[in-house]
Amino acid sequence: MAPATQQLHIPDLLSILNLQSDINPYEDVVRAETEKWVYGYGIFTDVRWEKFLESDVPRFASRTFSYADREKLRDCSDFCLLMFALDDITDDEDKKEGTLTGQASIHAMQSDGPALSSSPGERMIKEYVLSLILLQKFN
Repeated sequence: MAPATQQLHIPDLLSILNLQSDINPYEDVVRAETEKWVYGYGIFTDVRWEKFLESDVPRFASRTFSYADREKLRDCSDFCLLMFALDDITDDEDKKEGTLTGQASIHAMQSDGPALSSSPGERMIKEYVLSLILLQKFN
């Protein structure tokens, strides 16, 4: 005899809790800047770019850092988009290429020296790290 099926009802917890989520007032400005920055590396075809934008990472950064000033929100948004972009880059690579991208990414984060490769991911990391260093020097 087959076991009886049971139904499990999961309540809509979000509507019960009525959680409010603040949005950073600089979201729209930072979104435009950060998406332009990532797009400029030519990593994505038009179709893949549209799919990438659906993740709405700037909104994630805006809600997570709703209290941040414009510069800090930009740093957070850039970092999040950078990590998502690196993930998308390595999705299309085989194990060997993915390993090389990972090594180049780590090198870019740890070194002030020249890039190991000409990969967009490594160039993005180098530029991101440099912007943080320059920001610290002038603040």
